[in-house]
Amino acid sequence: LVLTGLTWIALKPKPPNKVVLNGADSGGGFVDPALPPAAAEELRWCWDALRTSTACGAVAVFYRGRRVMQAGMVPKSALKSGGLSAEDAPVLGDICNRCMTT
Repeated sequence: LVLTGLTWIALKPKPPNKVVLNGADSGGGFVDPALPPAAAEELRWCWDALRTSTACGAVAVFYRGRRVMQAGMVPKSALKSGGLSAEDAPVLGDICNRCMTT
């Protein structure tokens, strides 16, 4: 009986902690204009699905070492021109660079 009770306790999922992100909302975000329209639409749909069904506050998609999409909260300094543009690509850290090489 005790082991059954411990199993029930272990199976109860813990709710995630929501963190308030620092920065500014990127508005519509950035999608690389060089992408085919269908791919751009798919990325926008993915962001909409993520932000409405999860606690996700930001997303960036890199393909072959290049940022093709970024949306959600970004550092205020990234919104120099009022919105994200191709020139506002974030500087990638070691972890991100390592992930893209594997």
